[in-house]
Amino acid sequence: MLYFSYGIIVAFVVLNLVGVILYMKEGKGLGYGMPGAYVLVKCIIEVSDRLFPDKKEDSLRYYDEIYVGNDAVESRVEAKLKTAGAGMTILFASALLFLMLNFTDIYEGGEIDALTRPENGSKSIELLAEYEGKSYRIPLVVDKTVPRQEKAERTLSEFKERLENYILNDNASVNKVTQNLRLDTKALDPDIEVYWSSSDVNVIGLDGRVRSDRLSEKRNVRLNAVLQYYDITDEFEIMLTVCPLNKETETEALIKSRMELLLENRKYSEEVVLPEKINGSTISFSEYKENNSRLILMLGVLAAFLMIPYGMSIRQKKKKERNTELILDYPDVVSKLALLLESGLTIRLAFERIAGDYEKRKNALTGKKKRLYRRYVYEEMLRSRNEMMLGGAEGPAYEHFGRRCQNMYYIRLSALLCQNLRKGSESLLPSLYQEIAEARNERQAEIRRRGEEIGIKLLVPMAGMFALVLAVLLVPAFLSI
Repeated sequence: MLYFSYGIIVAFVVLNLVGVILYMKEGKGLGYGMPGAYVLVKCIIEVSDRLFPDKKEDSLRYYDEIYVGNDAVESRVEAKLKTAGAGMTILFASALLFLMLNFTDIYEGGEIDALTRPENGSKSIELLAEYEGKSYRIPLVVDKTVPRQEKAERTLSEFKERLENYILNDNASVNKVTQNLRLDTKALDPDIEVYWSSSDVNVIGLDGRVRSDRLSEKRNVRLNAVLQYYDITDEFEIMLTVCPLNKETETEALIKSRMELLLENRKYSEEVVLPEKINGSTISFSEYKENNSRLILMLGVLAAFLMIPYGMSIRQKKKKERNTELILDYPDVVSKLALLLESGLTIRLAFERIAGDYEKRKNALTGKKKRLYRRYVYEEMLRSRNEMMLGGAEGPAYEHFGRRCQNMYYIRLSALLCQNLRKGSESLLPSLYQEIAEARNERQAEIRRRGEEIGIKLLVPMAGMFALVLAVLLVPAFLSI
């Protein structure tokens, strides 16, 4: 994970350096966006266009529709730049945070020289032992201070049911015993006396010590116990398979056994002083804390990759918003055309007048207001007007207008305008008035659909408020019962 984090940071720095050089070469300022993301986007687009040339035109057509009036190639880069920049920033921040957490002592407890027993029950603690230049994780269970006269009422049958799991201690199962056993059963039930015997005391001693270091292969050892509970006597038998240990596991077992023996010998003390040396070698302890920084890095990588479907959802949302806006603006466009035609203007002059008025109003604004004022249908009308002013034929300009809008109403409108050029304008006005009536009905239907969508979205907070009200009403009632 460390090398992976280093790789992310190095790649981030290199991409940004290359991006700055590319910005200088293309004459762009640093305010254009994250340089590293710009390089990544350019590479992705180049590779995608080469691998999927048939999808390139569809992509450019989409950006031409959504960012009408701007260069489609540049708009595609700018749109992807936001998603890539967010993903790279998340990756870089996750890797940096991962390294910071691993090179600080946030996951390292302070050095301790004594263990304090809990007032009630027991507590689990994991120590990090530094011994002979190596670190060992030592899990321990620290019981409360045991009163000398403590007794508990348990039956012998319940004791036997729990005895197997109890004596196994930290061993995985009876078929793989490597750690010391817990044969002192006073903590399990102080009223029951247990007398152990072992079929091989050199491997499993009567104190529970397991000498795996003496083995070169697995060995089966039978433990027998005589249980005495007041006047009742019973027997308990268990077969254990002891496995040999490697050097590090043996050292860990040695430290753990010494610590357990120390806790047992000091069970009447509220504070247990930890040893400074074991077998003549210096040892130090600190409380072990689980390192969760790896999870942060993994979540960062996941969040960065989730930016891809997020960017695709934004594209679909913008396309839906564009189509809705075209439907809502259609009655106004047709009404303006009909009004200007009725006043005596030709189709071309009416078309240019509508586009020109929109252009004047937009140019009168600046900054954010100018961007927010932009309307898709009028931008497409401006493009068709400019096409005719540059010498293009009137009919193809109207056809291009309808085709770019990609909406059945505008395609029908462009067909009416082209038909007017070929057959005359006698039937154009009645057709436009009919279009106005149908368009208004469609706009009303679209407004109703949007209202229903908003109503559905409001159901979630309403349900939350309803649950909150129920909780406020019912919780006090249940508490008073």
